[in-house]
Amino acid sequence: MSDLVRFIASRLDNTLLKLDVNRDSLLHFVSKSTYYRVRAVVIHPYFIKDVVEWVGGVSRVVSVVAFPYGYTSPEVKIREAEFCINSGADELDIVMNVYLLKAGDLKRFKEEAYLIKKRVAEEYGVPIKFIVEITVLNKQELDAAIDIVNEVGPDFFKTSTGHGPRGTTIEDVQYIRSRLSGDIKLKASGGIRSLKQFLDVVAAGADVVGASRGIDIIEEALGKKE
Repeated sequence: MSDLVRFIASRLDNTLLKLDVNRDSLLHFVSKSTYYRVRAVVIHPYFIKDVVEWVGGVSRVVSVVAFPYGYTSPEVKIREAEFCINSGADELDIVMNVYLLKAGDLKRFKEEAYLIKKRVAEEYGVPIKFIVEITVLNKQELDAAIDIVNEVGPDFFKTSTGHGPRGTTIEDVQYIRSRLSGDIKLKASGGIRSLKQFLDVVAAGADVVGASRGIDIIEEALGKKE
C-alpha cells in the first residue's frame, strides 16, 4: 500500500449514514474500510454492536447523535450518546442545535455544549465532535459558534452533517482553522467526493475528513477509478 493511501486512510472517517442500509451493504462497507485500515467507520447507532465485532479493533467505530438536524433536547442527546457508548462506540459526532445560533440564543447553545461535554466526554472519556452545520450559518453565527467551541473545548469541530444545502469548501476550512483553538481538531465533511477535494481540505487545515465515498477516494489514489 502506498504512502499516499496510508496517509488518506489515517485521516479518513469513512461514512455510511444513508437510509437504505442492509446487512450486505454494511458488511461490504466494513470489509473495505478495514482492508484499507481507515481511521474510523461512521455508522448509525443501531449498527454499532455488529460493526464493533466486524471491525475487530482495526478502525475506530464512530456513531452520530441527534443526526442529522440536532433539534432534540440536550438530555435526549445525552441518552442517545450513552446508548452509543454502551453499545461500544469509540467516538461520537454530536449534532449541535444551530437554531439557537440563528436565534441569537448563545447562552443556551453554550449551556448545551458544556452539558454534553461534561456528561459525555468527561464522564465516559469518549472523544466527541461537535457538528456545527456551517452550511446554514452566516459569518456572525459561525464566529459565535467557533468562539463557544473554543471556550467549551470538545475534541473536534466538525463542519457539516452532509445534509446541508452545500458542501464544505477549502475557504470554510481555512477560515475555521484560523479561528479555532490549536488544541481542537477540525473534521471537514459534506460534499468531499474526490481525491483532489480530500487533499485540498487537508492542506487547508482539516485533521480528519468525513466522506461517504471514502473508498472511492482511496481507489482513485490507487488508480482504480477515474
